Amino acid sequence: MPSPPIVYWDSCVWIGHIAQEPDKFPATRYVVRLAGEGRRQIMTSTIALAEVVKMKCGDEWVAMAASDQDPFANLLAQDWVTTVVADWDVGVKARDLFRLHMADGLKKPQDALHLAVAVLENVSEMHTFDNKDLLRLNGKVRRDDGTLLTICTPPVPDLTQGVDADLFADPAAA
Repeated sequence: MPSPPIVYWDSCVWIGHIAQEPDKFPATRYVVRLAGEGRRQIMTSTIALAEVVKMKCGDEWVAMAASDQDPFANLLAQDWVTTVVADWDVGVKARDLFRLHMADGLKKPQDALHLAVAVLENVSEMHTFDNKDLLRLNGKVRRDDGTLLTICTPPVPDLTQGVDADLFADPAAA
């Protein structure tokens, strides 16, 4: 059986999933379900460990209590999540990508670090909700294998076709 496609999750995707943000959770939940079924592998970097410590409360960002971070640790421990260490090679690639794509909208070094891991690991897609920096780079960044990297928001199931229609069913009602 072939390996499932690997998708990279930026920190904002993890935050949207853990906080169950209404505009993000349907998509993240769908990808988590695909991963749990062996149809995707989610990759992230150790950088996310330092970034996934906040969540949106109204219009403001607040720090998560230590107990709120347990869901993130539990997610990272799943077989369908691969964590990549941000090492020297990642740092060098991030620096190069930052310099190369700063004019295209790459403004934050931590986003360059996430992008570097996705590039070096030749992931199928990089998922993010960051339309100020990362989404603007879709089709402009080459993976290590020379293929252009797809940078997009996580997909939402097509409920109009009856595909995954049970995805949002209330499990308590079953």
